[in-house]
Amino acid sequence: MSRGWFLLAVGMVGCADLIGAEFDDDYRVASGVAGSAPGGAGQGGEGGGTAGAGGGGEAGGGGEAGASAGTSGQAGEAGSGGAEGGAPQGGEAGAPGCGDGKKSAVERCEGDDLGGKTCADLLGPESQGIPGCSGQCKLDLTGCVPPPSDVTGMPSCDGLPGDCGASGKDYCCSYDLLPGGVFAMGRGDNDDVGGEKDETPEREAKVLTFAMNRYEVTVGRFRKFIEAYEAFRPTLKEAAGAHPLIPGSGWRAAWSSNLPASATTLANGLKCDPTFQTWTDEPGASENRPINCVSWYEAFAFCVWDYGRLPTEAEWEFAAAGGEEDRIYPWGSAAPEPELASYGCLFSGTAACEAADLPGVGQLFAGRSRWGSFDLAGGLGEWVLDAYSASWYAMTPECSDCANLGSDGSENRGVRGGVFHNVAGNLRAASRGSAKPSDRGFRVGFRCVVDPA
Repeated sequence: MSRGWFLLAVGMVGCADLIGAEFDDDYRVASGVAGSAPGGAGQGGEGGGTAGAGGGGEAGGGGEAGASAGTSGQAGEAGSGGAEGGAPQGGEAGAPGCGDGKKSAVERCEGDDLGGKTCADLLGPESQGIPGCSGQCKLDLTGCVPPPSDVTGMPSCDGLPGDCGASGKDYCCSYDLLPGGVFAMGRGDNDDVGGEKDETPEREAKVLTFAMNRYEVTVGRFRKFIEAYEAFRPTLKEAAGAHPLIPGSGWRAAWSSNLPASATTLANGLKCDPTFQTWTDEPGASENRPINCVSWYEAFAFCVWDYGRLPTEAEWEFAAAGGEEDRIYPWGSAAPEPELASYGCLFSGTAACEAADLPGVGQLFAGRSRWGSFDLAGGLGEWVLDAYSASWYAMTPECSDCANLGSDGSENRGVRGGVFHNVAGNLRAASRGSAKPSDRGFRVGFRCVVDPA
């Protein structure tokens, strides 16, 4: 059966690279420094306009410098020839526009403030719309319509609207192409970012080009799987979902006994926690949240049904670490913050840990990985193909399209990425975890990968 899907790879670069020097790599307009001295007198002419925060009016030729305190905004400019004035006495600190971290009525946080950049400049030639700034003066792409994704061949997208991500306009089953390559997998002995012994020794790993789900598999996509489940289950054959270069990495017929016998049983199994489960029997507000309470066997079967496979542990870390960039976190080296990942039960903004701390997929643009995947840190942990072994890295000092296949498939399976209630340290790209393959935990979801035809 043919696969129809659109592969978009947008490199994760800083705002300064995309938009201009006035943006820093935290997706904020760089703040200005307030002036401190009143404007000097001119030599004839009209005085400057009303002074605003962070920049006083220039004295006009022949007049007096503007001296009255102003509200936040851009200062009026006076005639030529006078001395430059600093911020008026009593004015607020900060730069014009978004630089003070606040949004006032006189600020424009769109279009021209982004150096004329459009959505097409930021997300690809087929994107449409105008990017802007949020109230906290961060890059805001909710005004952008991402490039169209031809995902009509993916069963999980059949009939679903394109309403995922921060913009609410992307397809939930979009993929991003990762070019493959060599990278340093694990944690080196000299790393000072913490970690566990099972992340060592750091080793060289090589992966082929592959495409990865941009988002974790959503409730809506998994609902499509349940609708097709009873017809699909008998067709799941030996070796399905195998990595093209790893013999024995596909489905084993003996595992079929670990799959629910019916769609109803499968759906009931998704109700693993009354507070944190994302599944609902009827479609509702959770359709774009990541599905949880799914066993490793069910995640494997879903990916096969959706013309893909589970990623190997090496492929997953390659995506999260940005390949040879060897990032500490998917977004880079900056310490985790709530705008980068859902962790520590901080997303909802309340003191309690609640269901709202696990948001819909793709809501945190600033935490996006190098090649476009969202939520590789935080949200839910994610199943990978590999059996888990704390000594696996030491046992295989060289890894070329490798995976730990285990023995009979009953061993714990790898879980990568942090969880919405985890501490920040578990968000690192090298962090490893595991669970029994039959476990249905509210902390674990998954995403699929596809091998280019």
